Amino acid sequence: MGKILWIRPDSIGDAVLSASMLRPLSAKFNKSKIHVVCQHNLRSFYEASPYVDKVIDFEEERLINSQSYREKLIEQITKNNYKLSLNSVRSPTDITDFFQEHNGAAYRTDFNSSVGRFSTPRLELESHKDFIKSLGCASGPLTPTLWIPHVCVLFAEKLFKDHNLDPSRTVVLAPGVQKSPHWNVSPWGPVLRSPRIYNHYCRALESLCEEEDLTVVVVGTEKDRPTVNANLKNFKGKVVDIVGKTSILQMAAIIKKSRLLVGGDSAAAHIACAVETPNAIVLGGGHYRRFFPYSKWTYCAVLYLDCFGCDWDCKHPRPYCIQNVSPLTLEAAVRNAWSLKGEQITFQKSL
Repeated sequence: MGKILWIRPDSIGDAVLSASMLRPLSAKFNKSKIHVVCQHNLRSFYEASPYVDKVIDFEEERLINSQSYREKLIEQITKNNYKLSLNSVRSPTDITDFFQEHNGAAYRTDFNSSVGRFSTPRLELESHKDFIKSLGCASGPLTPTLWIPHVCVLFAEKLFKDHNLDPSRTVVLAPGVQKSPHWNVSPWGPVLRSPRIYNHYCRALESLCEEEDLTVVVVGTEKDRPTVNANLKNFKGKVVDIVGKTSILQMAAIIKKSRLLVGGDSAAAHIACAVETPNAIVLGGGHYRRFFPYSKWTYCAVLYLDCFGCDWDCKHPRPYCIQNVSPLTLEAAVRNAWSLKGEQITFQKSL
């Protein structure tokens, strides 16, 4: 078998989950070179993997808006003369289809042709196992996966030392999310979004921070700044704000070193599961029970509505399933995660 192209043009949380397939894939095709095509911000994530030989990255906005950029990408990809391309993305988009259709591979396999579609909710990690099983790969249970370089571990250690942080009394807050509910979205056209944000994380943390003398380390990108500021407003606890100052793997090293992570059902929570850090999240209804909960490390605050499973095609003027979660509901989930006791899902009874 010649070179294999692994198509994963999706986001950070998806990468952490799908990376679980790379080891069994490498074991099955041990004489092949595995190349990955991914978004630019995930280049270092895949470069850290011992199972990836080459990374081809792209910028999503340029891919969507520039024909010349797409042509250059096609040339960059096809010159590798792939024997096989694998698109393991369960929910394909125009972008995944673009890379699958224009890679020049002799053989092409995608999730829906290999595994098919599910009529009922199914955990993403189980879907990944179905996909690699269809390729003849042997595997036990899959778990979220990433590789933290030693330089990122040193970065986290320095941060804790510089701010005199006690790992057993450090909580990471990740209030940002990568995706939002949408209406009639095409990756190739204008995107209309309703914020999938939650502004009450610090209210949920306040009592525990005071009782246990905790410090909150806030992570994310500068795009998350409005949400970060809204959460920190009127919060009187100790805060270290490093938003926009870490890479993905530096953030992972910080989460691994901390006692607890609190945030949304997004990338940081998947990272926390990968590094076995307890986490408490506000779990919305768009992909309910597809992505969370799948790990013993996750404790969820849930406002269950009859529209759950909407794939974020939200019928409401705003995502009530997230924004109407009471801080008290999340606080209960936080305390369960802190003690690693109690129910993994704390249900809120009403709006």
